[in-house]
Amino acid sequence: MSNAVFSLHPVLTAKGLSKRYGGKLALDNFQITALGGRIIGLLGPNGSGKTTFLKIAAGLVKASGGEILLDGRPPGSRTKADVAFMSTEEYLYAALRIKTIIGFFTDMFSDFDRERCFHYLPLFNLTAEMKVRDLSTGMRAGLKLILVFSRRAAVVLLDEPLNGIDVVIRDLVLNLIKKERREDRVIFVTSHLVDDLETVIDEAVFLDHGRIVLSGSMAELTAESSRSLEDVYREVYRGKID
Repeated sequence: MSNAVFSLHPVLTAKGLSKRYGGKLALDNFQITALGGRIIGLLGPNGSGKTTFLKIAAGLVKASGGEILLDGRPPGSRTKADVAFMSTEEYLYAALRIKTIIGFFTDMFSDFDRERCFHYLPLFNLTAEMKVRDLSTGMRAGLKLILVFSRRAAVVLLDEPLNGIDVVIRDLVLNLIKKERREDRVIFVTSHLVDDLETVIDEAVFLDHGRIVLSGSMAELTAESSRSLEDVYREVYRGKID
């Protein structure tokens, strides 16, 4: 983790946030205050509520109860410009060239920085003329990340950005996430690869069946010198945390 300058300004707050799908409670009394400059890891097994929270924060799903505020405002049309969401779903059309996708993003988002986007492409061996269908899994992951960070959004939501990529691309992804830390921005990252996140995140939130079962700064969670984030993860989901 880098020696970042943290803001005291809450970029995102959630109080008593819940989401129900029929009879299933996907998110239950979720509470967090996310200050500027933080990179926050949302950790937990599949179905623990991580993606549900991201979709609520992105304004794609409406909460069933509680409150979530982005810079003091609830998610909606007025906050969409403040949030950049990288989904696990394949939303880039296979037949399109990268330059066409960049054109679409330029038209869709007033804060999209084309120059920044083109600057980052070589990092993942990408060129503007490439088509999505010709990209490897790692190159596609890199392109999605570049598109997100080419915006000036104050809230960045990354859903499983390390899925299915090799260790070399993983290092590039993690380095870009760290590089894009800003004092007026909060970055949320979900992942099952907790050992890789240890050097990136400032705080970790562990979820189980929609509830927060443990949260804290990396300094607090790994206070014992030999205790890693992966050790904490094992303890949480083996029921060994007091």
